[in-house]
Amino acid sequence: MDAKQLVNGLLQALREADSLRQRQSQLLAEVEITCRTLLASNPDSAILHFLLGGAAIRQGRTEDGIASLRHAVLYDNQNYDYHSEVFHLLMRLGRTAEAVQAAETMALCLPDSPRPYEHLTNAYLTAGRSQDATIAFRRALAINPGLRKVTQAETHKARARRQRDGFFEAYCQGQGLDIGWGGDLLSPNCTGWDIEDGDSETLDGIADASYDFVYSSHNLEHLPHVETAVANMWRVVKPGGYVIIFLPHRDLYEKKRTLPSRFADQHKRFFLPENDDPPDTLGVRQMVSRLLPQAEVVYIKTCDEGHTITDPNIHSDGEYSIETVLRKPAV
Repeated sequence: MDAKQLVNGLLQALREADSLRQRQSQLLAEVEITCRTLLASNPDSAILHFLLGGAAIRQGRTEDGIASLRHAVLYDNQNYDYHSEVFHLLMRLGRTAEAVQAAETMALCLPDSPRPYEHLTNAYLTAGRSQDATIAFRRALAINPGLRKVTQAETHKARARRQRDGFFEAYCQGQGLDIGWGGDLLSPNCTGWDIEDGDSETLDGIADASYDFVYSSHNLEHLPHVETAVANMWRVVKPGGYVIIFLPHRDLYEKKRTLPSRFADQHKRFFLPENDDPPDTLGVRQMVSRLLPQAEVVYIKTCDEGHTITDPNIHSDGEYSIETVLRKPAV
């Protein structure tokens, strides 16, 4: 293909894109006109308000869309989809207080479904209301105990590598605590701790020096107070025991320098192995030096086994983590 053919092809592609956008705009306008016409004779129709809201949002009129979606909820408050659409839109917009209110309304309207309480858990966590999040998720589990399923996530992906490296024999002897385990337990000799058990920053109810090793996988990035979380991990591990921190590597997972995350709405910061990179990235070694100057750093290393996807717009595969092992000095 010569240069002229290439340019003509690109021009044609642009014209087709313009045509599609124009057709989309026409269709959305038609949806809106039809909904408004039908609403004139049936103003209490929840589905018409729902469709009208969807059309407005897709045309960039967010406030009009939210108003219409709220009308849909008002006229049919038993429809989960209407509630959920409002909630997720508010969360995407960062309007957390309104999202909490929407989730609370959802739970009142649908008290026998676990799904509103799952939304409420996420909203409370985003708002920094960890105790309320615990109560909400306990309610979800009471309705559907199967919500806490065994999963295969980041800890599972690292298992074969750790077995080869002798990780479990070296650092996971005795009784361990897996904070934020999410159904993917590090090892059989671990107790899992997650939102239904309490605040993973404060670890309330766990006595000092209770565990031989403490593990946290892909959890610190979700927490508003990393300093508190790390201090309490250190508090509950026995002298001579190990604190193991597993975190997403910014350049392998986020593949961008600043918040927000492309892939995880609740990520509050990024991490690199060594040095801080303000405003959003903490260096693990510098963080440990500041928070736990007494710790023996066994290692801090990048784990990228099976990682092949470097496109910043595509979720990574394989491992994309920083693994840190710290030893608490024996008394």
